Amino acid sequence: MKFAGIDVAKNKLDVVITGIKAFKVVYTDGGLSNLVERLKEHGVTLVVLEASGGYERGVEQALRNADLPVAIINPTWIRNFARSYGHLEKTDIIDASVLERFARERTPPPTPPLSEQQRRLKALVRRRDQLKQELVREKNRLKHPFLSELEAASIDRMIEMLQREIKTLEADIATLMEHESVTAKANRLTSVPGIGVITAAILIAELPELGTLNDKQIAKLAGLAPLPHDSGKSTGQRSIRAGRELPRRSLFMAAFNGVRNNPVLKKYYAAMKSRGKHSQVALVATAHKLLTILNAMEKKQEDWQTSPA
Repeated sequence: MKFAGIDVAKNKLDVVITGIKAFKVVYTDGGLSNLVERLKEHGVTLVVLEASGGYERGVEQALRNADLPVAIINPTWIRNFARSYGHLEKTDIIDASVLERFARERTPPPTPPLSEQQRRLKALVRRRDQLKQELVREKNRLKHPFLSELEAASIDRMIEMLQREIKTLEADIATLMEHESVTAKANRLTSVPGIGVITAAILIAELPELGTLNDKQIAKLAGLAPLPHDSGKSTGQRSIRAGRELPRRSLFMAAFNGVRNNPVLKKYYAAMKSRGKHSQVALVATAHKLLTILNAMEKKQEDWQTSPA
């Protein structure tokens, strides 16, 4: 098998193929065509890219159009992998070589392709999240004790504008969720008490692996796997970290709603609390439980059942 690691920048791509000297191509349509030709010429069986703020999307699409398997990897995983081999320095070529080595040694599964509707949903849910975060910042600024009237008026106008735009995005998301390509999955997810249309849209767009992986794998992917901190005779408290932030936050909020509206999650949360777990720990565990339920539902293509047979 031959692997390729591609470091994506705004205007160029640094490429390392197993056993082949590194090379660069310009990030244009012509450059992508040249890249695909060279990857096929050398018999590459898997290409690994790093998620890089959306710059990787053009490369990913070109590779998929050419039927070349591609895996999009969390940058934190790649950075830690590089450090494990003593790569403290960072250049584009080094990054590409690290990606190729990661592909060769770990052979990650190809990232499932998104449909056109999923891609549009992904763009909308990410934009909504950006505006929601900006809305929080503006509201926090409004609390400043020495704010002038002019500043407060400006912030009020900005808050109003952000709220309008968020509502517009949510309406667009709801419309997309009615498309025949995603409506069945959307209906399954929203059949769960505590999960609304926006949470379902985030899961469809940002966690397409749902239902294709086992429970441990999907929990790690979403950043909801309880990771141990043990050493020798010392046993540390398990915690969650890394993973995909947007699905994790959405599942956490869905669990928060679920402990009030979902009988299964409410019972699970109460059981965790009765064992002496802190409220935050119990809520994270409930989010993890919700994710495993959703994963099973997607595998079986079944709707929510409060009392399954």
